[in-house]
Amino acid sequence: MKNGVRLAMALVISMCGVFSIEGLSQTASRLQIRVLSSRADLVSGGDALIEVKAPAGTDLSRLTLTLNGREVTAMLKSGPEKAVFHGLIGGMAVGANTLLAKMKSSGNAAAASLKVVNHPITGPILSGPHMKPYECRTVESGLGQPLDADCSAARRIEYFYRAKDNTFKPLNDPSGARPADLVNTTTNDGKTVPYIVRVDSGTINRSIYRIAILDDPKSGAASDAWMPGEGWNRKLSVSFGGGAGTQYNQGVNQANNALNHLFLSRGFAFMISTELVNQQHGNAVLQGETLMMLKEFFIERYGVPKWTVGFGGSGGAIQQLVITQIYPGLLDGLQPSASFPDSTLHTADCGLLQNFWRKADPKIWTKEKRAAVEGYTDGTCAAWERSFVPVLTATNAKGCALNDASKVYDPVKNPGGVRCTMQEMRVNIYGRDPKTGFARKPQDNVGWEYGLAALNSGACARSGWSSGRERNSIMAMIAVTFPQRIS
Repeated sequence: MKNGVRLAMALVISMCGVFSIEGLSQTASRLQIRVLSSRADLVSGGDALIEVKAPAGTDLSRLTLTLNGREVTAMLKSGPEKAVFHGLIGGMAVGANTLLAKMKSSGNAAAASLKVVNHPITGPILSGPHMKPYECRTVESGLGQPLDADCSAARRIEYFYRAKDNTFKPLNDPSGARPADLVNTTTNDGKTVPYIVRVDSGTINRSIYRIAILDDPKSGAASDAWMPGEGWNRKLSVSFGGGAGTQYNQGVNQANNALNHLFLSRGFAFMISTELVNQQHGNAVLQGETLMMLKEFFIERYGVPKWTVGFGGSGGAIQQLVITQIYPGLLDGLQPSASFPDSTLHTADCGLLQNFWRKADPKIWTKEKRAAVEGYTDGTCAAWERSFVPVLTATNAKGCALNDASKVYDPVKNPGGVRCTMQEMRVNIYGRDPKTGFARKPQDNVGWEYGLAALNSGACARSGWSSGRERNSIMAMIAVTFPQRIS
């Protein structure tokens, strides 16, 4: 993984200005092309929402647009402004593509070109090689058997409605008679519409996504020309799930998991993804890449939202904060809850300290003394150890969540097996130790003196350390640097 550090550094630099005018063609201002759905070099899935801006007074009949020499002008339609045209341009090859717009005029025709780099919808784009092994969960998520080794599933549209008993129910016949218990909702734009929700399901970057949006299926729009109805307030909320996991599988969700009343009743589109659950893989580079691809897909099928807001707590808060640091522009607003500034060091330290307490004399190391050294309220470190220290342990078979447990690492029985650690989830960033073959870690505890701050502050004395002899003895014990456990 020699390119791990290089990838991380390039990622921070390259993502600045996502969805900005960096996708704009560098030709004369008379005629311009830009990508609206992503950066021009980060397109995925073979299509992109394109904008062609022409001189004032130009109508579409005076333009031609080609993709790699093939005319695609028919894919353009008039945009929100005069002489501005939008189109979802498909049929792009994997790799570099060229869009060329020309004006039909006498003499030298004005022209603008734009290089577009397309990537597979299964990824990756920035996150590095896919993790292996990787078990599919499309069947468990109600999407049928996977279509390929990347756990792809066919796109599916389902409808639900809000009933008088304040529950969501399936709308099995969207074009049929309205259910008697259907209610209306009034959005924050002041529009009152039937509370019917369209849920769009599929797979992107090997994750299972669900997009929910208010929609009136009897509005008259043809299915192949579907556009969001008046219920959508042109805003998007993205859910980020909690936890800290090391699972070698795709993750599971259901269509009704996207039925969030808080957002949908107010007119927001609401999006979830199995990759945007920190319990799944705990890799912000992969999570941010997935969000980037999901947002591109959303813009191409639904339109450019006024803004996009994140929503979620704990591991969901971590995702929002870290993704915004390394992928600026994907989220315009954050709603993190149960957040904390660091999710690795204090967790690992709590595990080491609990190890020490189990071997220590309980008469000397009372509950009060332990709390003084840990720096947390009584029981907090023990809770951290139970919940999150396993994700730092290579033999954490349960954490791998593999149906085939024979693939899990065992230092004696299966030394070549997969290691269920957070650093393995991020091996494309950290690289591997050439001696052990294990993924490198970004932390250590060399030179640390656990409990020294508590001792110097006097907290230890208040916990019963009175004599100088006992004080020196305890200081010698807590000054020991615990070796970081290999995982």
